Amino acid sequence: MGISYHKQTAPFYFGAGASEKLYEALNDMGATKAVICTDKGVIAAGVADKAIASLKENNFPYAIFDGCLPDAPDTSFYGAAELIRKESADAIVAVGGGSNMDTAKCASIIAKNNKTLDELKAISDPSMAQVPSVKIVLIPTTSGTGSEETTVGVVSSSETHEKFGVFVTNVDLSIIDPELTTGMPPQLTAMTGMDTIAHACEAFTTTSVKNPVSDQRALAAMRLAKEWLPVAVKDGNNIQARSSMCLACTLAGMAFNDSMNNFGHGIAHAFGTRSHLPHGLACALAEPPALESFANEIPGLIKEIGLQFDAEFSDSDTPEEIGKKTGNALRKFMKEIGIPSLEERGMSREEVLAHRDGVMAEFQTHLAPIKITPEIVEKVLASMYDNYR
Repeated sequence: MGISYHKQTAPFYFGAGASEKLYEALNDMGATKAVICTDKGVIAAGVADKAIASLKENNFPYAIFDGCLPDAPDTSFYGAAELIRKESADAIVAVGGGSNMDTAKCASIIAKNNKTLDELKAISDPSMAQVPSVKIVLIPTTSGTGSEETTVGVVSSSETHEKFGVFVTNVDLSIIDPELTTGMPPQLTAMTGMDTIAHACEAFTTTSVKNPVSDQRALAAMRLAKEWLPVAVKDGNNIQARSSMCLACTLAGMAFNDSMNNFGHGIAHAFGTRSHLPHGLACALAEPPALESFANEIPGLIKEIGLQFDAEFSDSDTPEEIGKKTGNALRKFMKEIGIPSLEERGMSREEVLAHRDGVMAEFQTHLAPIKITPEIVEKVLASMYDNYR
């Protein structure tokens, strides 16, 4: 076992009711005014109420930016940064899903220096992480992205639909409150949960930066999601299920923050920006065939993933058979929790295959443990459509 490096993005509070500690947290870090970075849906659903109430009760100044949009386009993060400047705020608090948290990370960078989109793309590398100009607090309301424990904000261009990563050196605090996730409807619960599973599977198979700590976090996330995601889908108010999925999400985020995602997320990002397919759904549909494509190279790792999802193997299984059994175990699990097919979403096979070049252009595609070619992408895209109906 070689030498590996491990980092943790942020300290965090974890537990039911933790969002009520927002005022205490901001006060302890010396902040004097915050911008709440969220979206209209979160505000309308009252999900942010507990966190905001802790500020109101203590007369802590804040302003609300509710313009976050899916895929964190430039219109969102420039809007949030403008409000930080207008309000002379020294903290940004993201409340919502991954796009809201990624918007906050990017806004924290450009609030003071106002970098252009091209300048942001030019620093889209972990080695060029930027020091935030304001304090960052992240409060997730879903259990999928893991963004509360990563240094990357995945954002997009509203003009070209290209996704790219913006990296911060640190996040000051995350507040993970399972009570905030109880309002998620079953299908959103299933989709975001599959994003967690995709993070875990990909962190486990990105062999170029693999390390034992990430491996254990990824495996623990898989086990938790396998047990508790179906429960959370069936009973959204089951706080044990919600807490377990929040933990799975956080562990998977820690895992891929060190070990990175790969092919499955390259596919998901291409479908998200070009066809606006929900990210968790795209991750779910991409993961089985992506893992199958790795089986000849890393059969032992693919088998380990399959075992977490009750796949049964024999000693005589070939790598191809291991890949197929693992892929089918995931597909069976997806059916159990109600993940729809691309056909059910109204996409044709031709439309799916048309994403080939977009997938090839995504940098995460090329973090896979095999060399990804256009032919492999076409095969995997065809499998996404043909083998899950």
